[in-house]
Amino acid sequence: MGSRRPSQELKAFTSTYEEAAAAAAAKDKDALAKALETATGLHAMLSADELEQPEVARMWTEIEGLRATLSELAAEVTDPAATVNGTGYETLQEAIGAANAGDTVIIAKDLALTEGITVAKAITLDLGGKKLTASGGSAVTVTGDSATVRGGTIEVSAGSDTYAVTVGASGSLSTESVTVIGHGASGVLVNGGSYVNFRSRASLSASVIGTVEMFTRAKQIVASPNTPGMLALVAAGVFYYVFNYVVAFAMEKWEQALRYYR
Repeated sequence: MGSRRPSQELKAFTSTYEEAAAAAAAKDKDALAKALETATGLHAMLSADELEQPEVARMWTEIEGLRATLSELAAEVTDPAATVNGTGYETLQEAIGAANAGDTVIIAKDLALTEGITVAKAITLDLGGKKLTASGGSAVTVTGDSATVRGGTIEVSAGSDTYAVTVGASGSLSTESVTVIGHGASGVLVNGGSYVNFRSRASLSASVIGTVEMFTRAKQIVASPNTPGMLALVAAGVFYYVFNYVVAFAMEKWEQALRYYR
């Protein structure tokens, strides 16, 4: 039998490897970071047989080595956009490209992105209370498994029906205490992947406390012989929402003071 033809993913992986090698030779940090992240996502999509091919293994080993090259190129950055393990990077995409699975990429300042970033590995993007703003396209596209974003704002400021975050078919994203704002569209587009939005501890605590208080007040109102049943429900509902908002606001300020999400 003849050899199996390479898949589209393998062809794309090979092409991206060549782009990464060329970018490293040219010391183009942005192009290298983008190629490394794209190659990581494509590598995860290769079949078991393709992963066992010696040439694929060789390219992947060299791609892993190019992460160190990217770190070296970023070593002299004085005003970093983001840091990974204490090393600063001039752009957020460079930081993501240099990060390994399990690392945390920390945003150093508010960023206005001229091009959306791609996340293709299991890393944490810590916004640190900062804001990512993009125009004309998604600020963040997740193509890899188990990415996490926490503590800040992601917004698209222009564009028609543009989502702030896109989760691809192979992507998996969870967010915590993140405000996501699209432009003419909802904040997050889940295009075949998975997305979980964890509310902050303040919101969860407020909901629990508010629910308990709602039923307590409802019981007190119902116990009154002069109160109609429907009025009890309305009063309890209004009290719940007001109480929930006040508690959530107070606890959020308290958490910010303690720098809980940083």
